[in-house]
Amino acid sequence: MGARGPQRVGRWVYLSPGSPIPVWENAWCYAVDVTHYYSDIWTWRLGIAYDQTPIPNAESLTARLPGNNRRWLAFGGLMQLLKA
Repeated sequence: MGARGPQRVGRWVYLSPGSPIPVWENAWCYAVDVTHYYSDIWTWRLGIAYDQTPIPNAESLTARLPGNNRRWLAFGGLMQLLKA
């Protein structure tokens, strides 16, 4: 029979049969963005987002999922030099 518990092979860890599987909750991501067409050449964009964590407690923490709620702010611009 094989060894019990997690087995490390290189950088990867494999769980043996019968090992507990973490339980995660459903999570939502909310996002809003705005596009402003300043002129025929310039376009400006702004966006915000909120992403909930699916991890209910510290025992279910893993590197695969974010461990806390995240908030994002993004902005950018586009300069069109040539007419399409």
